[in-house]
Amino acid sequence: FANYCMIMRYTTLTLILIITLFCRNIACDISNAKLIVQKQVVNTYLVEKRDILIQYDVFNVGDEAATSVELTEENFPSEYFKLKAGSLSARWKFLPPKSNVSHAVVIVPVNGGYFNFTSAFVSYKAKEDSDDITYGYTTAPGELPIYNLKEFNKKFSYHLKDWLTFAIMCVPFVLIPFLLWNSSATKYSRIAAQSKKSKTH
Repeated sequence: FANYCMIMRYTTLTLILIITLFCRNIACDISNAKLIVQKQVVNTYLVEKRDILIQYDVFNVGDEAATSVELTEENFPSEYFKLKAGSLSARWKFLPPKSNVSHAVVIVPVNGGYFNFTSAFVSYKAKEDSDDITYGYTTAPGELPIYNLKEFNKKFSYHLKDWLTFAIMCVPFVLIPFLLWNSSATKYSRIAAQSKKSKTH
């Protein structure tokens, strides 16, 4: 029993030491600048030859300012996408603690199909007076479908031609009863007018 108590005591002390070192490392990490970068595709549907908005949100969750922050996007090769607005790289000299900045680009896919939207590259200095550079990545939206333009129009358009055809087909069923009613009403009005005249005479 004494040996068991001794083993449990040393085990407990070891766990306390490990937890203390782990918490100290976390505290040291948070005391520096710590960036979390989210990359998201804003569009609900992605369609070839139509604009796609990509947004990057950079959050500094640390207690120090981040400096020399650089965002580099290499996920959109020119044979698959055309850059319409914005830049595929961004730089911020200074990002205060507990703050965030955003960056956006507009791209146009050349063709339809599935495309894997992977992470962009991020680098920054975790302390103002440090020469060490921290490297990381943004989140990744993953593989998303890019609809063919004809397929998209067929599936999601308002079908204006179909509605117009339907309206034209409905016209006889509405117009003919209206004309018959109008004709009957006119005849009734004439008969009523003639009967009134005959009574007055």
